[in-house]
Amino acid sequence: MKSKFGIFIIFAILTWNISLSAKCLGGNCENGYGTAEFPRGDIYTGEWKDGMASGRGVLKYKNGNEYTGEWKNGKANGRGVLIFQDGTRYVGEWKDSVAHGNGTMYDDKGKMLFTAVWNNGKVVEESPFNQIDSR
Repeated sequence: MKSKFGIFIIFAILTWNISLSAKCLGGNCENGYGTAEFPRGDIYTGEWKDGMASGRGVLKYKNGNEYTGEWKNGKANGRGVLIFQDGTRYVGEWKDSVAHGNGTMYDDKGKMLFTAVWNNGKVVEESPFNQIDSR
């Protein structure tokens, strides 16, 4: 599981920066609520401030991944959920589009895999989840 989480951090660093490079498809993509498409085909719907994602919003990646959460200055900041195309998801805190703070990884069926404390995209404390046998 650690390898998937490592891929996740690289994915977050390389792909998140919602800014003026988008084509507004509807609404107010400058200061308000709107939908925009980016050159790679990713689509963001949510709140905008000064032409950047700020507030609550959803980014649907062309590859099937989806981030729902808080944004500030075009980057994921605050609480958010990243759902991978295979159904695995990360729920946690973000700073400048990298995991920062507390976060939990779940499999595609919703089973908790582990929790961790992150500092600028690096695990500083990991707690594996021990499933309790409910026989």
